[in-house]
Amino acid sequence: MPTCVNIVLWWELRRIPYNLIVGFLGFAGFVLHGFLKGQLGIVYPAGDIDAEMAPMVILFAAPFFINIAYTAGWIVEIFLTIVLRLPLRNAGPRLFKFGLAFSLFVVLAPTAYWGVYFMIHWVAGVVL
Repeated sequence: MPTCVNIVLWWELRRIPYNLIVGFLGFAGFVLHGFLKGQLGIVYPAGDIDAEMAPMVILFAAPFFINIAYTAGWIVEIFLTIVLRLPLRNAGPRLFKFGLAFSLFVVLAPTAYWGVYFMIHWVAGVVL
């Protein structure tokens, strides 16, 4: 039966690769998101501080919240396997894969939205 220390160590050894994967794809999505909005000619009114600062807030806040969500992975695993004593096999890898997929969905959803929006306008001939 795994111990709390074993579970936390297993997760913490994977934190840096997780951050690199989510961070790289999130940043690439962020750049693509800006490119797509630029191609669509979407501009914000001058002086709209909320619209101008939102990308920077997201860029700096996202790693904080992504790591909070990552920490929830080993907390959930400890709760399921030690507190509830559920006989789960490979709970860590399964939770890790689910958490990674969910994190990638969250960071790439805006880019996917604007990509579909761009393609619709491109097919309709609105985008040059």
